[in-house]
Amino acid sequence: MENSKYYKIILAIIALGIWVLAFQNAGIIPTSQKVKVVNTVDTYVSGGSIDADVSGSVDVDNEVDINISSVNGYNTKSYNGGLLGVACQ
Repeated sequence: MENSKYYKIILAIIALGIWVLAFQNAGIIPTSQKVKVVNTVDTYVSGGSIDADVSGSVDVDNEVDINISSVNGYNTKSYNGGLLGVACQ
């Protein structure tokens, strides 16, 4: 009998936690998160570095090498000999 009581209490706590998470995800229970995003990108152009503020469209007339494992931080599964199937026009 004692074990049954403890199991019911533990299951009730788990159920309550799941409902709290569901309500937070639905926005019923508000959450405040202060997130500071810091993103730096090192750039190098033939002849030196540039500071560019681009508005509008940008055309690339040659191949652009993308190191996906560097972007993701881990190796990813590749198909077609490492090609991602991205076509630039």
